[in-house]
Amino acid sequence: MPVDWSPFGNNDYVRNISLYDRMRWDLNSLLTAYIVCPAPFGGPIALTRDLGKMIDLMGGTDDEIIVYSSSGAFLSRFSRESDCGRLIYLGWSGAERLYSVYENGQVKV
Repeated sequence: MPVDWSPFGNNDYVRNISLYDRMRWDLNSLLTAYIVCPAPFGGPIALTRDLGKMIDLMGGTDDEIIVYSSSGAFLSRFSRESDCGRLIYLGWSGAERLYSVYENGQVKV
């Protein structure tokens, strides 16, 4: 595990520790086609397809939200609410609840 110390201020130093050499998910080359929403303080990471970008889904669907741990381990997969229209916002609360806001004004937790 590489450790890097850097000067911080006059007499202090901080270190940068790499916790994971490689994420466990298999989306590394496709992340540019996703909306990535990490929870605060190293919590879970929610991903959903950015429908404005074209990619080959390789068996996936456009209306899924996928949740991974901060290390990239799969946690959950569920469908977005297609009857609510386009997804406008995806975000986490301080209690690590995932909120999705849709164009018709509905908010799903």
